[in-house]
Amino acid sequence: MNGHQPPTPNDETARGRGSQGRTITRDKRYCQYFYSKLVRIRQSRNYARRHPHERRPTMAQGQHTRIMIAPGIWREGTALIAEVRIGSTRDGSQARARERFALGTNVDTIKAWQHRAKSDLLLTSPTKYARGTLAGDIPIYLATLPDGDYRTESGQIFAHWIACPLGARPRAEITRLDVMAQIARWLDAGAAVNTCNKRLSRLRKFFQGLDGVTSPNPTDAIKFMREPESEPRDIAPRLVNLILASMPDLGRAERFGTRPTVSHTKLRLTVMAWTGLPPATLHRMRARDLDLAHARIYIRPRRKGKGAPGAWVSVLPPAVDALRAYVAAGLVGGPRW
Repeated sequence: MNGHQPPTPNDETARGRGSQGRTITRDKRYCQYFYSKLVRIRQSRNYARRHPHERRPTMAQGQHTRIMIAPGIWREGTALIAEVRIGSTRDGSQARARERFALGTNVDTIKAWQHRAKSDLLLTSPTKYARGTLAGDIPIYLATLPDGDYRTESGQIFAHWIACPLGARPRAEITRLDVMAQIARWLDAGAAVNTCNKRLSRLRKFFQGLDGVTSPNPTDAIKFMREPESEPRDIAPRLVNLILASMPDLGRAERFGTRPTVSHTKLRLTVMAWTGLPPATLHRMRARDLDLAHARIYIRPRRKGKGAPGAWVSVLPPAVDALRAYVAAGLVGGPRW
């Protein structure tokens, strides 16, 4: 009865010492005790009725009595069971490992397995960083960003800062030299200049977002590295012609519509192949930008990146033919694709 003895009818009357001086008779105490036991029995029966899957099988169903031998080690039937746990069930971080040993196995051998298993669980479990460290405050900053591609990309970039040695350090103790040294380590490991610039940019936004734009942070006065000029990559004209020739000449019909006699996708790709124009530049092209009689086109100024001024550019005869078909299809200044 859980270590509690029911009061006997021969007990003397117990008088309370409160201000009221109320008296509880022995009969009332006796009834209260057995009423509480009856409530517990009913509660356990109701719980077992609502959760039948949590009922323990009886001995007739093959369940063996558990006999404890040592912490985390017990005998169950004709085998010895060892188990180790780390973490807590309250925050969902608990992890377990269990192993079955033959009856008669030395306890020291089982304990050695427990030490190895616990070490493996600790190594594979995610590290918890205290609030105030770089790794601990990054999730707080990410939570302030709106859902979308930028937040997803930021999480991927910040994962490198969390994994680096600076992740476990307090954010207030990180210096400018620490950030520069970490970027140098990434460059030595083979990271691209563009990649390191992105990581520096997101770290700067992180400090500005949590501490304010006017507050000093370790990324101040660290300039972005100059990226090397990318070498142009070409595709053999024969391969380009084979790809274009394999595409159908007819377009794709809209739902319940008639199939176009010309494939707009093929026309656009043909112009891009012979002029080298990207899709955005081709979309911005207007009729006044074409001088097909003199085999030239006007490339509008580009503001993205370093920018580029507008200029007239000569094109090859195949490009002129592709542009004529592009204009005839009414795609100049048309919708995006």
